[in-house]
Amino acid sequence: MSAPAIGAGSGSRARTKTYRKPVPANWWLQRWPYLRFMLREATSIPIAAFLVLLLLQVARLPGAGLLRSPLGIAVSVLALVAGIFHSITWHILSAQIFVFRLSEDYEVPRPVLMAVNFGAWLVVSAIVWGLAW
Repeated sequence: MSAPAIGAGSGSRARTKTYRKPVPANWWLQRWPYLRFMLREATSIPIAAFLVLLLLQVARLPGAGLLRSPLGIAVSVLALVAGIFHSITWHILSAQIFVFRLSEDYEVPRPVLMAVNFGAWLVVSAIVWGLAW
């Protein structure tokens, strides 16, 4: 017969309540890094609106040009600005969190990683631009 687990059957279990500091609804407005993070996350909204508009346009083929309307142009420009902002902040962030060591003694400096990120972004953008035109 096995021995009962420690504290088993005692019926008294100490319950502690974890303290949770109240957080105001506008916590992200209090510091610039938090605001920048929330703006970066919010860039998905105009991009999603652009994709919905694009899907509506594809569904209407070969109908009227929804993307050529003032609303379509405004959503496209807003999505472009949001996408550029999102890409810039992502490349800066990835250079901060990614550590690339060439040896035990040498770590590639963050500005170099950032330059590589932006350089790759420009090269890929140029290739896509060339293929699109």
